Amino acid sequence: MEADFQGSHVEDTINGSTANGLTGFARQDLEWFGTVRGRLGWVWNDTLIYGTGGFAYGNVKNSTFGSGLGESISLTGETNHTGYVVGGGLEHAVAANASVKVEYQYINLGDETLTGNFSPPIGGSVRSSTIDNSFHTIRAGLNIKLN
Repeated sequence: MEADFQGSHVEDTINGSTANGLTGFARQDLEWFGTVRGRLGWVWNDTLIYGTGGFAYGNVKNSTFGSGLGESISLTGETNHTGYVVGGGLEHAVAANASVKVEYQYINLGDETLTGNFSPPIGGSVRSSTIDNSFHTIRAGLNIKLN
């Protein structure tokens, strides 16, 4: 079993406009995330090839904004999400108390639907389509075993 926690500021922004003057953007910002997971694998000489999987958690900020024809709409959401992680890696012992590793993870923190209102108000709220809060990581590491 192992657990990890990462501070992050990974974001993605999309801007767009149409020929009739409508403009908008969407933004997704991964603030932090972590996992708690098990590893299971095969050892050959000093090398471990393994699969990993378990629980994932993180904070994602999603927002969209659109305007045109005298109106605008803003949809936002910031939520701590939970989900799952799956992946695999390779770890190689380079000394009696040290190893190096490379690992891939697919982290899925679930989907989110944003809500918001038109300005000026035209009555009722608006919901967005589903936003996917999943991502991939590749990382390398050095492990030191303390006695």
